[in-house]
Amino acid sequence: MRVFAYAIRALAHRHPGYLELVFSRPAVTKDAVRAIDAIFGALLDAGVPPSEVARVERLTSTAIIGFAMSEVNGRFAAARQPPSVRAEWASAGELPAHHRLRPHLDKKVDWDAEFEADLTDLAAMIESIAQRSVR
Repeated sequence: MRVFAYAIRALAHRHPGYLELVFSRPAVTKDAVRAIDAIFGALLDAGVPPSEVARVERLTSTAIIGFAMSEVNGRFAAARQPPSVRAEWASAGELPAHHRLRPHLDKKVDWDAEFEADLTDLAAMIESIAQRSVR
């Protein structure tokens, strides 16, 4: 899964518009089906129950592709205002979580570290799903 994730992220950096095109169409080409089959195999090898594989593939692929798209095209863009600035219009009563998190929201993000942490969390989730089937 990590190989797939890093390949998707590298592709997004090389061709920023490509993932939007891929995300907007069904995965029906031979190459797309082969890629999904490899992910299915990795999930099966990790112990994910067959009945859960397709769902977990959709969840993990969407998270990975969404991160890569957000990093190069969207919501993670450096030109955007930090969250605390975007929320200045509201009081603590209107946006209580933003105000509680203010000291943390504007910290510079290391996208490489965040991507790695996200992959670690996804792996832990997959392991948890696999463990549920053993019990």
